[in-house]
Amino acid sequence: MAQKAIADLSEDFLQCSICMNQYNKPLMLPCVHSFCSRCLEEYERNRQHQPFSCPTCRRIVDLPRNGVKDLPNNFFLTNLMERLEVVEKLSKQSQIAQCIFCKKDFDISFCIDCKIHLCQNCKQTHSRLPGSTDHTIIPAGKLSDANYLKKVTSARAPQCNKHPKENMRFYCTTCNQLVCRDCTILSHREHECVEAESKITSTKKRLETLLEKSGNYILDGLKYAKKIEKADKKLEENKLTVRNQIDDCYNEIVAKLQANKNKLYEELEEEIGEKRTPLQQKNVENQNWMKAMENTQEITRRILEGDNPWEMLGMERDLENSIDTLQSDPPPKEYDEIEDIIGSTLQFEPVDCTIYEDEKTTIGRIREPTTLTQGVVLKIYPTPKDIRQAFLPHSHRNFWD
Repeated sequence: MAQKAIADLSEDFLQCSICMNQYNKPLMLPCVHSFCSRCLEEYERNRQHQPFSCPTCRRIVDLPRNGVKDLPNNFFLTNLMERLEVVEKLSKQSQIAQCIFCKKDFDISFCIDCKIHLCQNCKQTHSRLPGSTDHTIIPAGKLSDANYLKKVTSARAPQCNKHPKENMRFYCTTCNQLVCRDCTILSHREHECVEAESKITSTKKRLETLLEKSGNYILDGLKYAKKIEKADKKLEENKLTVRNQIDDCYNEIVAKLQANKNKLYEELEEEIGEKRTPLQQKNVENQNWMKAMENTQEITRRILEGDNPWEMLGMERDLENSIDTLQSDPPPKEYDEIEDIIGSTLQFEPVDCTIYEDEKTTIGRIREPTTLTQGVVLKIYPTPKDIRQAFLPHSHRNFWD
């Protein structure tokens, strides 16, 4: 079952879109896209005084005071990679597990932190060693049980990046983030910090509420997409009508004006293109917004279904910020602007079809009966590719269910 979960993962789900390798210490931007810490540091160094933007969706990001290194961890990805690392190690080992120290092959356990097999005697010694007293050791027979691994890893508080020997068992309500004991003393001394477990229930309820409220915005986006599709069809019909008018006129003209016919076609395409370009941009921004909201909903839903308190605590603020940002700037509910974009229907007005030797002679013009509308202000929404890096694909569902 657990080995099958690896095959079910999409090839690039755990792949950083910058280096194209598996994530190494994934950090998460406010748009919920994740990248390797080293990749982001290199990306920041090479931006040449330009505003820092997400490499995936190009959304401008205000970095923390100390730069990339203070961005939050993606607990969801980190936890997932840890579990898959255990499963991959299991798939590569021989059928009979042996203690790494004494080579015994019975009554074997597995240390999740060190990724080694231990017999019962070596297990006791290992648990007494400094630095490994809090390691999680499970029966080796449980390694193939994905549900058991999920429960074990969910119960472990994540390690602190600044203090690797400490687990983040506290929650700073001032900064809205998980912190370890040392952080509460050093960098969060004046902040209000509580035990993380006391926040689990309220955090889960808050994420459920956020997910529910964001659903209506998706429905509005779908309605807007249908209006755009209808308007585009109207433009296409208009184009065909005018083309027929042009054809009827040109059929009466001598062969010397054949080049003029092609010129009018090009002019028509240009006029329709000028109308269609902002319409297509509107469609792109609406689709990007919908995808961003759907991906944020998906990760929120999967975290809630996974019922991992540390994932919920670690990602609540970023998910809330992502949903709030999208909800604060949703697709418009008024559709009059679509008509403003395409303007009035084009018409073909024939002129005197007398044949002239002048190359500038034309038999008609492509125009609107009224003045063209002023340009439309366009908004830019994030495009989610590897938010799939931060979001759970449907193919991965069996591993979490």
